[in-house]
Amino acid sequence: PELYKRSVFISQGSGKWNVQLLSNPVQDDVSILLSNVTGKLQLSIRDITGRIVYSKSIENINGQISLPAPQQKGIYLLEVVNNNERKALKFVR
Repeated sequence: PELYKRSVFISQGSGKWNVQLLSNPVQDDVSILLSNVTGKLQLSIRDITGRIVYSKSIENINGQISLPAPQQKGIYLLEVVNNNERKALKFVR
């Protein structure tokens, strides 16, 4: 369906860093593109109920990275926090 081809972007804060989901729906992994990231970055994937199904902390990384996709099909939220600024992307597995 057309609905699943679009990403929902939620931003809190006014930072200049960015995260972009490279494909939606996702298959085996969640590929994202990070730019202008400085310091610690917290990544988490939540299911529709809000339960964290994946979490990782990395530092000073920019460019494309891949995270393991959830095994169950459904709607998920990728949350990325950098310097107290939260960004979230909704995706489908």
